[in-house]
Amino acid sequence: MEVTTGVLLGRIVSGDERAFRQLYNRYHQQIYAIGYYLSRSQTIAEDIVQDVFLKIWDKRAELREVRQFEGWLKIIVKNHTLNVLEKAAKERLTRKVQQEQERAALAETLLAPKLEQKEINHLIQKAIDRLPPQQKKAYLLSRQEGFKVAEIAEIMDLSIYTVKNHLKVATASIIAFCKRNMELVITMVLLSKK
Repeated sequence: MEVTTGVLLGRIVSGDERAFRQLYNRYHQQIYAIGYYLSRSQTIAEDIVQDVFLKIWDKRAELREVRQFEGWLKIIVKNHTLNVLEKAAKERLTRKVQQEQERAALAETLLAPKLEQKEINHLIQKAIDRLPPQQKKAYLLSRQEGFKVAEIAEIMDLSIYTVKNHLKVATASIIAFCKRNMELVITMVLLSKK
């Protein structure tokens, strides 16, 4: 005979880890489904499951007050997922701003002050266009779209290590290309101003 959720909650309040595992087995797929529906990310949905069950265990004393566990659980999952997505969006925006600042600093460092932004952007874009397809895709997802390494790995169906390596090699290639072509671009800009 299956133990009711109410009985499991009562046991969990008392610190019964076996009851907690039963609760996990009963609800983890439902939590995953909600997390995935809202985030469209397996990684985020898996994290949501772990986070929600950690919250349940940490705040198990409060379970005494819960009358409609499934409704309460859905609200907890929805709120937590939305918080995670909001935080991720803020982090992406912050990274995008930082990357624009890095790009401007790179351009200033690598190229002569007289070089105009249009030429700088053209040179950097040319360097990006010369990257191998996988490196280019990873670099654009990171720098232009603002995705995290784990998200890029999921999108490209690659390991996190491979994505990190693609980003490292792509950045080094872009810098090397800019350094190699700096004199030519400076000459072109100076000649166009005469």
